[in-house]
Amino acid sequence: MERRLKLLVVILGMLMIWYYAQMLVYAEVLFILERLSSSF
Repeated sequence: MERRLKLLVVILGMLMIWYYAQMLVYAEVLFILERLSSSF
């Protein structure tokens, strides 16, 4: 039981990190698109 709980915590942590990375990439793309559209 203890090991399964630890595994669950590790998986949740990895999911959170992956989700956060996706959000950062999305924000970066939006920022670049905004800069490009304002320069034209």
